[in-house]
Amino acid sequence: MGPSAAEDGKSMIARDPAEIKEHHEVLWNAIVERIESLTAAGETDIARIIPLVAEDERREMGELDESIAKFFSVPKDENGMPRRTLVAVDGKYQFVPSNFVEETLLATVLANLTDEADLVVELGSGWGRNLFNVYLRCRRKDLRFVACEPADAGRRAAELLCALEDGIPFTVHPFTYMEPDLSFLEGRPNVLFFTNHSIEQVTRLDPRLFDLMLERTARCTCVHAEPIGWQRHKALADEADKIMRTGNIPVDKLTFENEDFAKNAALYSWKRAYNIDLLSIINRYQRAGKINIKWLEYDFWGANPFIPATLVVWEKAG
Repeated sequence: MGPSAAEDGKSMIARDPAEIKEHHEVLWNAIVERIESLTAAGETDIARIIPLVAEDERREMGELDESIAKFFSVPKDENGMPRRTLVAVDGKYQFVPSNFVEETLLATVLANLTDEADLVVELGSGWGRNLFNVYLRCRRKDLRFVACEPADAGRRAAELLCALEDGIPFTVHPFTYMEPDLSFLEGRPNVLFFTNHSIEQVTRLDPRLFDLMLERTARCTCVHAEPIGWQRHKALADEADKIMRTGNIPVDKLTFENEDFAKNAALYSWKRAYNIDLLSIINRYQRAGKINIKWLEYDFWGANPFIPATLVVWEKAG
């Protein structure tokens, strides 16, 4: 399907939380500046601001899109952006409309939002794009939204958006996967949690997060969209554990060949010391009878085709 796509990556045993936070401070500070410029120009509608900021974000982070579009001669829109993007869908590389991934994530979160839910909590919420879109789609007056984000600039961006609407049922909390704290959950509410390519940033996840989610809620459902499908392959999982111990990453290159799909995803994750154990943690809690997996679809989608997200929806057992 095409030539190799070389990927540069550093050998790392585990990701440095401080380095990750610093990286995202830079990204989200640019978002803060964009939101401030829009509001200074008189824009006050969250529903208009979010797609404008998201388009800027896509431009800033779209080098891979651009190179793929150039190779495959993908036509561009009036703004110079590719009309289609190469993504991972159901274990294959396919071209889809550029908004496919965002719309699929929103539909999945909303499909798991029951009438009994009290809160929607996004862990690793960034600047709040996904959470605000869920809010804008459902508009339930009795529902509250909580953005949990480690980066100061990400929380600042979310707070700027919150300030645009009186009485918006949003709160913003500092949060880190390395030392998870869900103390803001008071009175054991019914919660819909979701994560979107945020646990990927943690090489090894502290399973206490699951304990806290279960202990501090009366009922809870969690939607994960995380690039963990390759972890189901024992050979790749074993290789990941060895690599993270030694730092010896294979020199193989990524390709656009479907037969290399799982290997590509694993290699991409290894080079960046992305998560290697979320799937095993989920399976362990399922076997222990603590959670029930409602939906598991491997390699469901991926805006970056080389790190396809697997969709896992689980609920508290009992």
